[in-house]
Amino acid sequence: MLWVQTFDTVEEFRQALLKFKERSNRHWLPQRHGYVSPAQVRDAHAVTTEAA
Repeated sequence: MLWVQTFDTVEEFRQALLKFKERSNRHWLPQRHGYVSPAQVRDAHAVTTEAA
């Protein structure tokens, strides 16, 4: 899906990018991670690293 959105300020644009990044990291399920979200992979890696 492609959408166009305009922003009144650079700060509004920055906030929209941060929201997009957060949403993508929580909901996008790439095949290379075994259909697990990037956030879940990062969390699992952090637990593994702390245990070592």
